This record gives sequence, structure tokens and C-alpha cells, in this order.
Amino acid sequence: MKKIYLLLVATLSVFTLQAQKITLLYNDEEITSDQLEVSLNPEAKLNMTFIHVQNDSENDITFRAEMEPNMSEGNTVSMCFAGNCMVPTAMKSESVTVEPGEIYSQFDLQYEYTSLAESSVLLHFIEEGSNDTLKNLNVVYKSNNNIADITEEKSNVVSVKVIPNPANTVTTFNYSIPFGYEKAQLVIQNALGSVVEQTPIKVTGNGKVTMNVSGLAKGVYFYSIVADGKTLITKKLIVKH
Repeated sequence: MKKIYLLLVATLSVFTLQAQKITLLYNDEEITSDQLEVSLNPEAKLNMTFIHVQNDSENDITFRAEMEPNMSEGNTVSMCFAGNCMVPTAMKSESVTVEPGEIYSQFDLQYEYTSLAESSVLLHFIEEGSNDTLKNLNVVYKSNNNIADITEEKSNVVSVKVIPNPANTVTTFNYSIPFGYEKAQLVIQNALGSVVEQTPIKVTGNGKVTMNVSGLAKGVYFYSIVADGKTLITKKLIVKH
């Protein structure tokens, strides 16, 4: 009987040690494998990959992120926390503490690319103190053939330019969208990936939208044209007051 009791205790200990402490989320969905494939838009040249970290344990978790980039020539990647991006050569982040049941949503990879050749970043989420690896995730950046095909079919005429940029109070977005889309929006996101402004735009070629940005805090933002649920182009907007 004593042996059975000790065996049960040992088994429970193993399960406790192996219990999942964190969950990684992408686009508000759990990442269930050890690899995340991110499709690149040929027109964007910049991808902000927001990966949220959820604390599934009953205690605070303090972690850091480490990366092993495998970049194709001309492409770079940086880890960003709370909108502050580290230099591409920095492979280890500072520590972040997440309370039980909370989601840390201010971590992302900023991937800048001049080539659509496949690149990857191996991420390690390490628990401070114990140095245990909480999660490993291989993020693979690759060309989205569907987007490329759609863009080719629709004459590949996608452009947007904002004047002035940097902007102070009012700025104007001049854009061109290929014919064939049913609906489109101009979407403004802050450095954390949260949408701060969005407005419908016409999908019949050229157009412009004037926007008051005086209510936005100064800093770096990203504006995108999203048509039929697909991001066609993304560029940087700087707000200065």
C-alpha cells in the first residue's frame, strides 16, 4: 500500500512539473504547434507579428524571450516590448512579469524584408530564476502565393502615401486600389498592434482620406489598406505634436 501511495505521489509530481505554465496566442487564437507560419505581403516590406503570452499558472511568471534568427539576405528581425524594439543583433530581452490568468500583449517581432525568400526566427520563452524553457516557437516568414496571385490578377496597382508625415494635426492619405475588391478600409494601428482608427474607403481605383490625428499620442503608428479581409499594404506613420 505504501508503495502504491509513493507511486501516486511521484506520478502527480511529474504531471505538476509538466503542467503548461503559459499559452502563446496569435490573432487571439492559441498556437497549438511549435511552428507559426506568417504569410508576407509583397507590397508591405514590414510585418508586425504580435504574439501574446498567457499565464496559465496560479503564480506570477517572470520570463524573458530569446531568439535565434535565420534571415535571408536583406531581411532583419527585432524583438519589441511595449513598442520599444531592440536592435536586430540583440538576442535576449529584459524580463517581464505576468500575473496569474493575465495575458501579456505587448510582445511582437518586427520583420523588415526586401526579399520574399523564406526566413525564420526560433523563439525561446525562458522563466527567470529557474531558467526553464516555458515554450519554444519557430516563426517562419514566407511568401503568400494567394496574395501574389490575387495582386497579379488585379493589376498589382496598390499604393498609399500620406502627406504630411510626420503629422501634427491633420494628414491626408492618397491611395490606389486595384479594381475587383468589394470593400476596403484604411486601418491605423499603434506600436502595440491595437487599432486606433479605421475608416471605409472606396474600391474604385484612386482616392484620398483626410484624417485628424491630433487626438493620437505622439509616436510611431502603422497604416494599412485592408481589402476583403486581406492587408494589401502597410507603411509607417509618425505623429508629432
